[in-house]
Amino acid sequence: METPWQNIQSFSGASAVGAVVFVDLALVADAFADNLFPTINLYAQTPTWAIVVAIPILSLVYLIGVLAIGVGEALLGWLRLGKGVTPDEDTTALVRCSDALIGRYQRLRQEAELLAGSVVAFGLLGVGSTLHAWRIVGWRRFLFAVAIAAMIFAAASLALAVRRYATAYRIATTARPSNSLRVPLQTEPK
Repeated sequence: METPWQNIQSFSGASAVGAVVFVDLALVADAFADNLFPTINLYAQTPTWAIVVAIPILSLVYLIGVLAIGVGEALLGWLRLGKGVTPDEDTTALVRCSDALIGRYQRLRQEAELLAGSVVAFGLLGVGSTLHAWRIVGWRRFLFAVAIAAMIFAAASLALAVRRYATAYRIATTARPSNSLRVPLQTEPK
C-alpha cells in the first residue's frame, strides 16, 4: 500500500532524525573527549575523507534515525501513551477506504513516528548541552537554556506524537468493521 514517494519520505525522515541524534551523540562524546572535534577536522581535510566516510555516515545516520524512532515508539508504549493497534491491523482495516483517508492515515503515522524519534533527539541535545555547561564556564547560562529548551521540545514532541497516533488510530478503528454492527442475513420464510 506504500508508494515509492512514501518510501523516500520515510528514508528522509529517519535520516533527518538520525542526523540530529548523530550530532547530539557527538556533543555528548565531545564533553568527555576534549580533542574530538579538532581530530575530526584534521581528518576531514584529507582528500580521501569524503570518499571513505560519506556513504558509511549516510547509512549510519539512517540507521540511527530508525533506532531513535523505535526507541521513541517504545517509550510511548512503556509510558502507555500509544494505542495497541499495530500498523498491520490498521492496514487491513483501511483496505476498503478511500485513497484520501488512507493517505491521511499514512501521513499521521509517519509524522507520529518522526515526532517519537525527535523525543530522543531533543533529549540527547539536552544531555549534551548540560554536559557542556559544566565544562565551558562562560557559556553555562546559554547551554542550560538550550538544555531547558530541548526538554520543552522533547515534551512537545511526545505530546504531538501521542495526538498523531491517536488520530491515526481513530481513523483505522472507524474504518474497521465492528462485530456488533453486522446485520444477520435474512432467511426466507418457509
